[in-house]
Amino acid sequence: MSDTKYIGVEAIKEMFRVSSSDELKRIINSSDLKPDDNLHYQGPVYGHLLTFILLAGSSFRASLKIFYGASEARKFTSAKFKKSEAQISDVLVADFMKEFANLVAGSVKRTLGTLDVSVGLGLPLTTRGFDDVFAADGLSEGIYTDKWALKSDLGKVICMTSIKILEDANVAKINWDPTPKAATADDSDMEFL
Repeated sequence: MSDTKYIGVEAIKEMFRVSSSDELKRIINSSDLKPDDNLHYQGPVYGHLLTFILLAGSSFRASLKIFYGASEARKFTSAKFKKSEAQISDVLVADFMKEFANLVAGSVKRTLGTLDVSVGLGLPLTTRGFDDVFAADGLSEGIYTDKWALKSDLGKVICMTSIKILEDANVAKINWDPTPKAATADDSDMEFL
């Protein structure tokens, strides 16, 4: 791991990137998952389906959007539950993607909590990817976006964060080092679904 430290909005962006990769690797028990910044398609619709979740505090609001195809999400779900794709229902696929979004956002919330930054967490929702064309991300001042893909032999998901700064001074104080800390006896794995 590098000695890079992230400050302000860049710290928040990196928290989402690291958490999304770490959580999906853990969920599907795969080490071949790789982040990829080379998104050749520039939107506005990055996938047939979209799961999103919101984080909000007094200093900023952030959304995490996860775009995916149904067949790829079914493969990820199949890997998690160690069942054939035919045994995986559409409802379970949607639940899997919502739980993935929830775990990523929860990880970011916990990380921010260690930095004395308090945020609330919304409930994840799933909709058609096309519905994102109605979002105003990046069209207003003070909104920062970031996009990346998570790829494995099972397929890929495209993640996007949008961060609206409400209090510049408080966000500028966020200073994060992504170097993993040693596990303690209090650390435990979260149950998935």
